[in-house]
Amino acid sequence: MVSGTPEKPPTLMAALRHWRRGPRVLIYTAQDIVVLEKKGQGRRAANGQLPDFYNVSNVLRTVGAYLDVKNARLLEIQKRPLTLTLMYQGTGGHPIVEDRTIASFYKIFTQMHGRRSRPMTLQPE
Repeated sequence: MVSGTPEKPPTLMAALRHWRRGPRVLIYTAQDIVVLEKKGQGRRAANGQLPDFYNVSNVLRTVGAYLDVKNARLLEIQKRPLTLTLMYQGTGGHPIVEDRTIASFYKIFTQMHGRRSRPMTLQPE
């Protein structure tokens, strides 16, 4: 499950609901993520341009690739306007919490897009 709070309300009515009820929480199930992935694949196949990195599906795909390289399993992700907090289980079995800027994943994203047929390797920051 992935959850997060929208960065800004899309309408005045949404802003009023936010004020009355508190922030709205978005929840994506595993099935929702599969649907996002299929939609993204369709757009990528039809368009030879670099996709928008900041779309939810692209950020999630990039985080997934990052964790795959680390041989880790995602336990929880929290998104804030500029950062992501990842909680994942590493090869040692213990939970690891990592705070990273969203922008820090951009290099991984461009590597993934440029090398779809080759395995990805992470470069130290």
